[in-house]
Amino acid sequence: MAVKYIRLFILLMFCAATSGVSAQMGNKMSISIGPDVGIPINVDHPNSLHTRDIYQDGLGGTIRAELPLTPALHATASVGYVVYHSNLKYLYVTPTQLGSYAGPSNTSSPPPYKYVPLKAGLRYYFVKYLFVSAEAGDAIKIGDQAKASFIYSGGAGAAVPFGVHHALDIGFRYERGYENIDSDFKMGQIGIGFSYKYTF
Repeated sequence: MAVKYIRLFILLMFCAATSGVSAQMGNKMSISIGPDVGIPINVDHPNSLHTRDIYQDGLGGTIRAELPLTPALHATASVGYVVYHSNLKYLYVTPTQLGSYAGPSNTSSPPPYKYVPLKAGLRYYFVKYLFVSAEAGDAIKIGDQAKASFIYSGGAGAAVPFGVHHALDIGFRYERGYENIDSDFKMGQIGIGFSYKYTF
């Protein structure tokens, strides 16, 4: 039920961002786009596995809308795409081969875990270009290997201007919640994002 409300809030945020472009001219409404890197970190698992035993580093990208609530506090809504290749190995053995199976010579990597993260949150600019942020949302699965997941994150970063309307947005975050069919625990990661930011 909570995921449905989060999806509705994110949808409303995007509608507000779209309809408010002309109204927010000069009030620092912004859109940013850029790549993301996710670095899974070792979290103990009941079966003696670690996050790095399952996930390789993730690569993807994010589009984010940012609306000022006050000069320092901004609401955010984002949509992205991320792919994590797996460190696990699957054994593709037919029942007729099973009796004579002699070893892992026919191992291969399983399909990657793919998600479309939808998140909404807040940014607080405690100094003109430096911020802390918090986001939560839903990671929509793509394919059969991933699971739909509730995700949340917190972090900090900087929006470094290089013109009246342009900036380089750099952010670091701790993020948790991604799940897949091959494990029964939520993945934790350090996320690093770089994006081009256009301010209206």
